[in-house]
Amino acid sequence: MIWLTLGIIISSIGGILLTRYIAQHKHASAHMVCPLNGNCDDLVTSRFSKFLGMPVEGIGTLYYGLIALIYIASLFRELPEGLLLAGLLLSGIGFAFSMYLTIIQIFVVKKWCTLCLGSAATSFLILVLSFLGYEYAYIEFAYTYRDLLKWLYIVGVIVGTLVTSLHAKTFIKFLRDFEISRKEERRLEMFSHTAWVAIAITFLSGLGLVLTDRWYEYTASNSFFVMVLIIGILIAYEVIVNMIISPRLTGMHFGDQPQLDDHEHS
Repeated sequence: MIWLTLGIIISSIGGILLTRYIAQHKHASAHMVCPLNGNCDDLVTSRFSKFLGMPVEGIGTLYYGLIALIYIASLFRELPEGLLLAGLLLSGIGFAFSMYLTIIQIFVVKKWCTLCLGSAATSFLILVLSFLGYEYAYIEFAYTYRDLLKWLYIVGVIVGTLVTSLHAKTFIKFLRDFEISRKEERRLEMFSHTAWVAIAITFLSGLGLVLTDRWYEYTASNSFFVMVLIIGILIAYEVIVNMIISPRLTGMHFGDQPQLDDHEHS
């Protein structure tokens, strides 16, 4: 157990050093060393470098710092299971967020940021080590609070659907007259980020339901399947519209991107 804890702490410290390196070079406008012919500058200075108005590297530093504090404290005294559970859930959220950034690299920027991939690998390692060492805390919590997980799952689906519908309404309005303000652009971004938070909540609570549903009380129901289908549609919408189409159209509108010819524009 202690080796797993030490592995989590070392990984967290490595993640802090990585995010601080990105932050220092980003604000100093200095070229970042991006191994394996990567291109880190385009991603860390793009419109995706902030989430809910906060710098991504700042969120990363806060995440790794909290993980390090929790597990360093566990070396010196026995922590409440609730705090260990919080560390496990936090590691799951961190990995989900790193996957969000990886999707951006694949579908939007289409350039690899080696430092960001390193952070994603670190988040994945922390998640695996946390689950191997403290999975009992999550399983026990999931069994004890299954009703809470069920309602979190439902609320996540409802909020994600509502926010995505609001985004679609605003975006369609933009498509009709090709007129959008910076305020409306920021609103679209807020809708997108809120939808991703709702999707993450739905995924984590749904995972808890699946792991504890031995008699298929929830997962075999038609309503659960419908909600899974809705979440799949929301993820597809977020990737295709919010990450690929919307940035290009709004970028052309504000002159941030060059105008395309008729064929490319269509």
